[in-house]
Amino acid sequence: MFRNSIPELESTIPRRVAPRSVLIVDDDPCLRECLSDIVQEIGPATAAAPDGRAALDMLARLERPCLVLLDLLMPVMDGFEFLKALEGPDASGDVRVVVVTGWMATTPPHPRIIGELKKPFEIEALLSYL
Repeated sequence: MFRNSIPELESTIPRRVAPRSVLIVDDDPCLRECLSDIVQEIGPATAAAPDGRAALDMLARLERPCLVLLDLLMPVMDGFEFLKALEGPDASGDVRVVVVTGWMATTPPHPRIIGELKKPFEIEALLSYL
């Protein structure tokens, strides 16, 4: 899934403290855990949701994250529906989104999307968004 392992990168990961958390939205529990481990290595706290509906519920009750790592193809509520919900009247302010997907089509444009990571991706590419 990743082209680099965490132990190889531990000495190169910058240590910094992020002011807010990262929300990881993916239906693959192993990927959620791996992404959480990687993100927490550089400082931000993480929260995780298995689908867009659970992510929206988290956004409603938790402190707004500085970034959402979003899979597009998930059950219950997919990433496309999640993005559409962010456009509504209860929109979540300044939330930025990085799409993390194995879907090979081009990610549709959306004002919240600041980047895209195609699986498999380099850990350094993920870190560049944090």
